[in-house]
Amino acid sequence: AMGSNPTLDAGAENDGTENDGGGNDGAENDGGAENDGGGGNDGAENDGGAENDGGGGNDGDEGAPLRGDFDEDGKVSLSDFLLFVDAMGSSNPTFDLDGSGLVDLADLFLFYNSLLPSAKSNLLALERDLLELPVGVQLHQNTPNPFNSETVLSFILREPGPVRLEVFTVTGQRVKVLSQGDQEAGYHRISWDGLDDSGQPLASGVYLYRLATTEGVLSRKLVLLR
Repeated sequence: AMGSNPTLDAGAENDGTENDGGGNDGAENDGGAENDGGGGNDGAENDGGAENDGGGGNDGDEGAPLRGDFDEDGKVSLSDFLLFVDAMGSSNPTFDLDGSGLVDLADLFLFYNSLLPSAKSNLLALERDLLELPVGVQLHQNTPNPFNSETVLSFILREPGPVRLEVFTVTGQRVKVLSQGDQEAGYHRISWDGLDDSGQPLASGVYLYRLATTEGVLSRKLVLLR
């Protein structure tokens, strides 16, 4: 369920995933991540409808179940995490927080975002040891792919920081900025309708989407069919 993740080594390829750290001469991210001076992203915009599923999201009516409180003791803690670890890879609806039918990394980060800030750092090392999680940023394959009217691009940040997610033609021309600005740690999903920055529909074909963070640049291919 966890799958391979794009490598950050320049020029490397990993199961159809490309690292554009040294390529794409026409793209506006040559040689590394575009972070506009590091952490500063004044006037940054997020046009792609980015979602951060979590962020301590337990809002609602009083008495509603606390997301991630699997042992029902009124708090989200280490004991809940251990229960979650046992359920990884299953279809147990109690732990399938995003309703995808599978308990996977997306559910892990929804759970993680339910924790108090003081508890998050304490669980990072434990998560890596028990679940063998990659330490760095992850960029997932878009779904569906190929797509016609809409697709979802998702990525995982282990730490908060500046992010830039863009779509390019295979010749390196940027056609869409999906997300630009600071993002919280966790699981993020962005919907894209196949339109360019001017609102015009793009032609059928293969495109690259690239995620630039302070750790480097990751990219994958997607296919648009009209």
